[in-house]
Amino acid sequence: MILRILLSIVAVVFGFFFPSIFGALVFALILVFVINGFKVKFFNMKRVGVFFVISFIAGFGLMWFLGLMGASETVHQKVDALKVELVKMGYEPQWIIISQKRNKVYNYLLANSVDASKHLEGKAIDLYIIDINGDGKYDKLDFNLIKQANDLLQKRDNKFTGGVFDYLKKGFFSKRMVHVQIN
Repeated sequence: MILRILLSIVAVVFGFFFPSIFGALVFALILVFVINGFKVKFFNMKRVGVFFVISFIAGFGLMWFLGLMGASETVHQKVDALKVELVKMGYEPQWIIISQKRNKVYNYLLANSVDASKHLEGKAIDLYIIDINGDGKYDKLDFNLIKQANDLLQKRDNKFTGGVFDYLKKGFFSKRMVHVQIN
């Protein structure tokens, strides 16, 4: 029972960190083992196949609904370029992408979102910042470094034009988020 609970958690975490067709496939495979156990000789292949397809569709649908994928290639390039710029500045940025392209329903449900959010167009990514400057925390100093890196990027390449915004005053979980967008 404990193994099944742990595997269920692994499936959800994997889907969160790898939101894609691949992530949905792994999510569904793990859930097949959670539900059917590990005794392969007892598998009812029709039942397993149906459960796998349902799990895959549900996992992929949740990834889409929760806005875990779908941002434009340019905004992904900007996030990657921000990381490269911060490394050039002598820092070791650590973050996780937590939001990309959103649908209107989910966007409406989020407390910190706005009706005209760039997430709706796939032109924004939210990052959950672990640390930037190596002091073990995320604060205004870290955000200022991200802002400096963004300013440098925008001067070099106008395809990265668009702001970075903090949520430092928005609550316990939200205060570690940074919104990165392109115009």
